[in-house]
Amino acid sequence: MEQEFQAEEGSAESHEAGELVDFSQFDSLVDGPRSPCVEIYRDFIKAALRSLDELQEAASKGSFESVESIAHQVSGSAALLGLVRFSGRMKTSELNAREKESLAHYATEKWVRDLRLVLSLTTDRVEAVRGISP
Repeated sequence: MEQEFQAEEGSAESHEAGELVDFSQFDSLVDGPRSPCVEIYRDFIKAALRSLDELQEAASKGSFESVESIAHQVSGSAALLGLVRFSGRMKTSELNAREKESLAHYATEKWVRDLRLVLSLTTDRVEAVRGISP
């Protein structure tokens, strides 16, 4: 049974409407807590956390190409898993880098903290609704 989700004011969740997870998409790949595909989800979460560190480093160096590439890879994988909010945030990062917008606002602790918060909210939601821990 789905639980109501409460967001704190000022959190990433309160700034965007929409779902964190498309469970139809998620379930098409990960068909239950005992599915062998659960490891795909868990591996993605670990890789995404590493990618956030790489993204911050690339942004702080002004490397538009690296930011675009990293964000593209993470966004696509997140979308395949149905992690729609996180995928959308990463897609925005990719498009901004592609358009060569200033990376200065990305290379901040707040930016990475916000992406980590969205990922954390997402994993919390998956655990609450499907019983699958990251």
